[in-house]
Amino acid sequence: MPDESVAGVDIDAHVHVYECFDPIALVRHASERARRRGNRPVLALAESHGYAAYESIAGGSFPRLDVRRSEDPESCVVSVGGHAEAVLLSGRQLVSTERLEVLALGLPPGHALAGVPDGTREAERLLREALDAGAVGVLPWSVGKWLGRRGTLVEHLISRLAGHPRLFLGDIPARTWPWPRPRIFEGPVGVLCGTDPLPLAGAERGVGRYVTVLDGEVDARAPWTSIRALLEGVERPRCAGRRDGFLRGVVDQVRVRTVMRR
Repeated sequence: MPDESVAGVDIDAHVHVYECFDPIALVRHASERARRRGNRPVLALAESHGYAAYESIAGGSFPRLDVRRSEDPESCVVSVGGHAEAVLLSGRQLVSTERLEVLALGLPPGHALAGVPDGTREAERLLREALDAGAVGVLPWSVGKWLGRRGTLVEHLISRLAGHPRLFLGDIPARTWPWPRPRIFEGPVGVLCGTDPLPLAGAERGVGRYVTVLDGEVDARAPWTSIRALLEGVERPRCAGRRDGFLRGVVDQVRVRTVMRR
């Protein structure tokens, strides 16, 4: 890295690593998808309160994953058998008092914001603190959460914070029929795409199937620094991959609810 065969960067901007996931399969499948497009895979973790997959992986807890630490504590390069390779970014998924999700991608490991319990801070404060920490702040779409009062709040937040180079909205493959493309996606803030996998065994194989594509290279010595610069310099990120079909969306939601009841 850089690699002459790589034309750009595939960023999955919404990655969870649940206990039922196999990190080896996650890296392998994401790497294969990116390389079919001739791009470098970047997996931006959005870990919920109580999770610490980035620290675990970067710390070498998975012997079959080779880890190369970098000058940036927020990023490392992970590979499987010297072939499948991806950049891993630290990050958190926070939940505001208004029950909006806020992603802080590239949040430094151990930052105080990572320890904030869900539902204890307003969305605007969470976003501002994430941006002040040098992270990328994302308001991700999710089923039903941008309707009514919360939809108005999203529009209000964008109007107040628009212009910040690290503020984005987020799209996920679960935004399927009957949910249209939100009108706010055509506004002043760019959209980052990510998989947002569900806590289902095998779902890690789908990471990297709906991504943000950027032109440019990743510096292996400081991956997060170079990725952040690419994001700060892009006005309208483009997406690659496909969203779910209606039937798959219904089946996945039924499976998740069944698992949670168990």
